[in-house]
Amino acid sequence: DHDMVNVLLSFTPGTMEETQATYLDEMNFRSLDFSQADFDQLNEEFAKVTWKELRDSGTFEEFPAKFNQAMLEICLESVPRKKPPTGKPKVYNSLRRRKAKLKSRLAAAKCSGNSARIKE
Repeated sequence: DHDMVNVLLSFTPGTMEETQATYLDEMNFRSLDFSQADFDQLNEEFAKVTWKELRDSGTFEEFPAKFNQAMLEICLESVPRKKPPTGKPKVYNSLRRRKAKLKSRLAAAKCSGNSARIKE
């Protein structure tokens, strides 16, 4: 009287491996932490590049790749890399939510005058 459901899992339950962000190992803009970057230094580095020579050094179709590579090289030297996530914010956020919930329940118990619900 029930429909049969088949489930195919792409992992083995019970053997969970700790995942790590793969983008942190790559040499690209995504692995850089621009929120910690010194933009004055970046602007100085960009000013040192002769962009016209770079543009004229190849064909029109090659320029975007050369431009990206030049920008990436400068950024890799000047911008700090991102740190892998620790996973702790999830724990801290769940504790903060639990604390707020308990505070609101305590405040509600105090307002209603229900002394049986208040343990001191």
